[in-house]
Amino acid sequence: MSSSSMNIKLTVVQLDLVKSSTYTCNIAREGGSELTRGFINQIDNLVTSAFNKITNRSEYDEFHSLGGDAYRISFQDVNNAYQFVQYFCQFVTEEDNNEPNRRRRIFRIGAATGTVNFDSSQSGLRRIEGDDALVSVSRLVTAAPPGYFYVHEQTFNTFDENIKQKFENESFLVPGKKHENNIKAYRCQMFINTTIQNANNNANNIVNYLFVIVKPQTNQKFYIEAQLARFINNQTKQKKDDYELLIQIQQPEDGCEKKHIIGVLDKIIQEMYKITRERDIQLSKLPIIELFLPINLLSEGFDSGEIMNEWGKKTPIGKLYPVIIRSYDRFLHNEENKARLKLAWQPQWESLEKIINDNNTEQFINIIKNNNTYVKFIDDPLPNQKKRIELFQEILSKGFPLCLWTRYKTIDNNVVKNFETIFAIDLNDTNNFCKIYRIYQNIHDIRINNMKTKSDFGYNLGILFDHDKIPTGANQLISPNMARKV
Repeated sequence: MSSSSMNIKLTVVQLDLVKSSTYTCNIAREGGSELTRGFINQIDNLVTSAFNKITNRSEYDEFHSLGGDAYRISFQDVNNAYQFVQYFCQFVTEEDNNEPNRRRRIFRIGAATGTVNFDSSQSGLRRIEGDDALVSVSRLVTAAPPGYFYVHEQTFNTFDENIKQKFENESFLVPGKKHENNIKAYRCQMFINTTIQNANNNANNIVNYLFVIVKPQTNQKFYIEAQLARFINNQTKQKKDDYELLIQIQQPEDGCEKKHIIGVLDKIIQEMYKITRERDIQLSKLPIIELFLPINLLSEGFDSGEIMNEWGKKTPIGKLYPVIIRSYDRFLHNEENKARLKLAWQPQWESLEKIINDNNTEQFINIIKNNNTYVKFIDDPLPNQKKRIELFQEILSKGFPLCLWTRYKTIDNNVVKNFETIFAIDLNDTNNFCKIYRIYQNIHDIRINNMKTKSDFGYNLGILFDHDKIPTGANQLISPNMARKV
């Protein structure tokens, strides 16, 4: 270690402007690079003003631009870190309020405390090195919803009591990337109004997906992760500004048992509504719940599991929401030997999508009856668990995007006719979305109308439908980018 460097405990704050490109692109179109520089200078002035408000700074306290509108600020006193964030958010809000026509600027902020190597002979960001605090703060600021301040557990525990009172009581876990531990964190809302104006937002044109990933642990338990993903006109090529919305709830650190999965899912749904209300996000239609399950759970009937409805009555989740079962192994498994599964699925899916979009209902049904390449009907009763896993291994290995089965002991013509109603892709859809969306709605309609008793078709219908809306980052399941459209 050089004479100019030393190990020291610092609290590192990182802040990032939400939807920054939507500001800078508009500014650049209107006034070019000079006006863009002025916008960035405004943020720099706000950071400087908040930093200068901290009067008892140490020689190790400093701030640096991460490029554009993002900054990293470090403090030796953890309470100064909170005071800086408070001043910064206050100055941003006051400046925006003083100019009513200004588009509000909302930041997401993170802070982590840890031992770093401080080298006074270096310049800029290289003055501080150290994986623990720097990696943690990066994960926290990326996970934070607009307007929120996420802090590492060590940071929270070191705060003065009066500062701790400003944070929510319950901690939660922010996942790291592959080979990283989850980060235990606390949060505080710093910007009260987090609505960002966007003239192109139209809730009626947006299809919302609640991606729920059931990740198997080594102890026969499961860790459940979720994110709301939003698509304009249900198209993967059109990006919705608010489409990255992480949903976090308290779970045992070693995961939950299989019998508790549906209960955790219920809590996730309630948390989704809470967060969307807080952020003033309008949901004009029911979200499509997509359960990514490991192969041993694909036929467990979670799409008919019961949760509480609005009146406190247990109701099948598939009756309350469109619910689709997806394959965890196909898209999200970390093992390299599973990589072939997605490659086998991709061309099959592209062909099925084209067939659906290019044909009417009668043509579509005739094609899948005469060609078993794209849709797999399990027309025999499901076998025992071991044989069932082997059956789904074959389905995934062959790349079938869509698979249907029932839990009946016998399968007759009425069951087959019920299957065919799923493929009525010509039914009127006032939203004018793609025909794939019509299939989701057909599945939901079947369950709404056929789940009065356990013997009804809606209870016994099983569907695996892997389409093009998938979480990204197979090695980091709930990174905030997991809902990126492909």
